[in-house]
Amino acid sequence: MKKYILILLLFLSCLTFAFEKNVTAKTNTITFSNKQVMKTWFYPYRDPAGKVAANAIRSLQGFTINAKKDIYVSYATDDKTTYGYIYHYYSTGKLVKKSTRLVIGHGQAISNYKGSIYVVADISGKKNYQIYKIDEKTLRVKQSWILPSNIHPNVLYMHNEREASVVSKVTEGYHINRITLTGKQAVLDTKKRIVVKGLVGTTVKKPVQGFTYEKGLYYILSDGQYGVVDAKGNLKRVALQTKREPEGIGFVNGKMVMAFNNLNELFKQK
Repeated sequence: MKKYILILLLFLSCLTFAFEKNVTAKTNTITFSNKQVMKTWFYPYRDPAGKVAANAIRSLQGFTINAKKDIYVSYATDDKTTYGYIYHYYSTGKLVKKSTRLVIGHGQAISNYKGSIYVVADISGKKNYQIYKIDEKTLRVKQSWILPSNIHPNVLYMHNEREASVVSKVTEGYHINRITLTGKQAVLDTKKRIVVKGLVGTTVKKPVQGFTYEKGLYYILSDGQYGVVDAKGNLKRVALQTKREPEGIGFVNGKMVMAFNNLNELFKQK
């Protein structure tokens, strides 16, 4: 009899632990102005409570999702201008691998294509930014290209292994530039430039927080809003209806995914 009681107590203890674990991973929802509902997908890395050493800080800045639905999250360190890390997660939220410290700047310009992660290294004060090609499995840099000095892109989307779209904020709005990666240079094709008149966002500086491309449309993310842009540069805004700072936008199986800072939380469209 005592044996069965001990087994029952052990089972209840495990059940209580599982319940407490699920409670800490709270599920949230956000409803955008277009009635689009976003629900918590998972929580990636968060700095532990209390004081964290400057070089140990992980500030979520962007993410990209590959064909296997694996997620690669970019984190900046304390200064958010020079060093960063890339973490690889399964779609369940399980951490697979961490990169070594990388010289990738702010780290929000991140994309992927067929086994490789691409990141714009936007190092503060540099005349030219660079694009790094990083192996998905090892998270090590395999190749790099120098970007033209007349563009300082905030975000990146890889259409294939050689062609990419990058966004730069300008006075009148945005330039969505098309570049080709060739040799050691990234060549700008001004004929394919899309000029977007008007900015997206609700905060004063209207920072570019994320960018992606889905079914012929470009998506530019800022604080409080995202903008949908067609091939002619026409812009439609959608309000996020939350004060949380967004950090990246993407799609998986046609469903929008968006990350938010502070709690480092990834949401997926219901």
